[in-house]
Amino acid sequence: MKFSFNPKKIIAVLFGTALFLLLLNVAANKIFPDKKIAEYETPAEKIDSTFHSALSNLGFDSAWIKKKKISRSHHDSLYAHYIVDVPADLPIAIVLKELFNSYDTNSVSISSRESEIGGKTIADIYSGGNVKLISELRYNHEIERKAGTAAFLIEDFEELDEHDDSLLLYSPESFAIIFTPSNSAAKNAKRAVEMRKEYVVELNDEITELDFKLSPSYSEKRLKLSIRSILGAFGKAIFILIDEKSNLYNSSAYQLIKSEFEKRKIKIFPRSTFYLITGEDANQSAEKFLKGIKHKESRAAVISASNYMEIKDVIRNFRKVGYKFINPSNVIL
Repeated sequence: MKFSFNPKKIIAVLFGTALFLLLLNVAANKIFPDKKIAEYETPAEKIDSTFHSALSNLGFDSAWIKKKKISRSHHDSLYAHYIVDVPADLPIAIVLKELFNSYDTNSVSISSRESEIGGKTIADIYSGGNVKLISELRYNHEIERKAGTAAFLIEDFEELDEHDDSLLLYSPESFAIIFTPSNSAAKNAKRAVEMRKEYVVELNDEITELDFKLSPSYSEKRLKLSIRSILGAFGKAIFILIDEKSNLYNSSAYQLIKSEFEKRKIKIFPRSTFYLITGEDANQSAEKFLKGIKHKESRAAVISASNYMEIKDVIRNFRKVGYKFINPSNVIL
């Protein structure tokens, strides 16, 4: 049996089939209409509480958030309208970023616009297609967040592996590294300076290399030679740290050593000058240290390099509420 191939007939059949299916779909939609799923809408009360929490995360005082009378003529869905005073040291862009990060973007959207250049910014918060909250953010140069200033002295740097010590040196954070005099420490001190980091020299009983060793039994001449070597290798140290538990500190030689550094206008401080962040929970210890800093007060703490790398979230959270983290030289000197 032979089948004749006629392209025109095949095209006509296909076109007719497609038209039939289209008409069938239209008819089915009329008989069985789709049920539209309503867009998820976050309750206005939750939007409002999240708004206040976001500002609290940035160290806002509740007195800086003033409620404005709502005009129902334009926004029947509006729950609250706020006028927010923003401290001059906090960019409004950071406030907006915190608000964006605080909401579930699947149900809440934020629209912002600057109504005055460098002045007032309006942020509208929507859910379910309706505006729920309006905030007017404006700078106020007469207010400031209640926060302190902190600095860190990092010890045990040379115990880090090559990857972690590079991460620390390349980080944008401000801190000083504590070095016990040795040839390897001198090389790392040079690296620190190249990366614009500060460093401190600690004098203790753990100095083993003869060029730098400071033994209580040494003669005055021998001690001065070691001091000269330390100054030559670590000439950019911001100050000297002394371990009060060391035999060196508790010997008669220490007064000579202290005098030699002070003659060169190099300050020497006992370790007890600084808060010590220790313990198994570095985050908890760091929080205790930072919470203990009073408004406008500056304090410095000693922390191991490994623990310092663990407290990044703590630093970020305290920075958000207004704490400043600076070089130890700016705190101590």
